[in-house]
Amino acid sequence: MTASRYAEETAKRGVYLVAEAGSNHNGSLREAKRLVSLAAEHGADAVKFQLFRVETLIQPSILGGMLGLKEGWTDGVRKLEFQLS
Repeated sequence: MTASRYAEETAKRGVYLVAEAGSNHNGSLREAKRLVSLAAEHGADAVKFQLFRVETLIQPSILGGMLGLKEGWTDGVRKLEFQLS
């Protein structure tokens, strides 16, 4: 978005609304697009997503050991990763 569009929207409504989708895309581009459509339907100007890789977010062996989690616990978190390529 250009700075002028941001300025226009802010001037029009006095606010620029950013919807927080987080990791609710569940790794699915289709779901991410659906969330964007829903946010736009309800007046959002933009949507913020969280993108991460389990390996760069946490060190699984250390965190799993600290919390006493069983091997394979990262599989549930890995489903939230969004593949960009």
